[in-house]
Amino acid sequence: MHIEAVIGANYGDEGKGMLTEHLCRKCSKPIVVLSNGGCQRGHTVNNVELGIRHVFNHFGSGTLLGVPTVFSKTFLLNPIKYIEEKQELEKLGLKPKTLRAPGCLLQLPSDMFVNQMLEKQRGRSKHGSCGWGIWETKVRNRDFSPLAFDDFSKLDYSQKKKAMLEALAWQIDFRLENGKESIDEKVYRAMTSEGFISHFVQDFEEMAADVEMLESDQLADIDWHKHGLDVKTLVVENAQGLLLDQKYAPADENGCRDIHSTPSQTGLEGALEALGDGFTANDVVANYVSRSYLTRHGSGPFPEYDSSMKFNDATNVYNDYQGSIRFGKLNVEELVERVKADSMGAKEVNIVATHMNELENEELREVSKLVSYEDDSRKFKQT
Repeated sequence: MHIEAVIGANYGDEGKGMLTEHLCRKCSKPIVVLSNGGCQRGHTVNNVELGIRHVFNHFGSGTLLGVPTVFSKTFLLNPIKYIEEKQELEKLGLKPKTLRAPGCLLQLPSDMFVNQMLEKQRGRSKHGSCGWGIWETKVRNRDFSPLAFDDFSKLDYSQKKKAMLEALAWQIDFRLENGKESIDEKVYRAMTSEGFISHFVQDFEEMAADVEMLESDQLADIDWHKHGLDVKTLVVENAQGLLLDQKYAPADENGCRDIHSTPSQTGLEGALEALGDGFTANDVVANYVSRSYLTRHGSGPFPEYDSSMKFNDATNVYNDYQGSIRFGKLNVEELVERVKADSMGAKEVNIVATHMNELENEELREVSKLVSYEDDSRKFKQT
């Protein structure tokens, strides 16, 4: 089995979706494996042949080419976002095929709700979360009660409702600074209403019926032919970037790395965890993606920030939780050192440069394989 890992080399938004689709075109009989995080990813693909530009959240970036998506055991499943994006793709004439590992955790509406409430409470000290509740899902499963997607599917409606209400009550009491006093009563009534709960359960049931379950969390053990697939390449599509991993994220003034980082492994180690036992770093071609400059969308240390740098970015638009995307200068020497530190043992290591048409970077060109956009047609080119 050939394995290609797509890894963000910086703070995210490097062009991982573009490279994933490129590899799906290039490699034999691919399938895309979503690894760390969940639907907070916003991976943009601009498919000129189909005339489609799509930002992928809950589906792999090979979907426009008909490449199936596998949700690995480390990926968080969000029925609300899955159904929403599935409907968007169906309107484009696509019928995406999805499969999931048995161990995937479930995101509840309360994870997103409490995440957004916390960011509002923090005001100018907000963490810069995108509001999809990734941290809160991890905290709930760690400190309250683990809830796998498969476990939720075995509950009847009344048990599902009970699990949702109990999770919300715990999160209000133990995650919000002022408990229920922090919440708008109208919003709380809506969150706990029969209509809201039944709608979420309906989305869940539709997703459960739509996503085929694999026989193991260990992808090396899967007989893909049993699922009607002939797979020769696993393209592991990581989310975010190395500088958002807790191991690499710069510490704040108090020495804390957690606040502005992610609760998942964004590098090669995370890709291997998603694949499970049976594969090692020596089986993986590790592709580290970087724009010709740096970006950061969300709060957090950004020592490279340069207020004079301005680029159009149709994907990373302003939102109440992350604010506006910022730009900065790329230190290629530091980039190379990050890649070296993360890629130990990989079969092959590539640094892939994107957005070179926006800012020429000769130093980056010298150390990279270029996969960039042509200025007007938005087609891919590789040099």
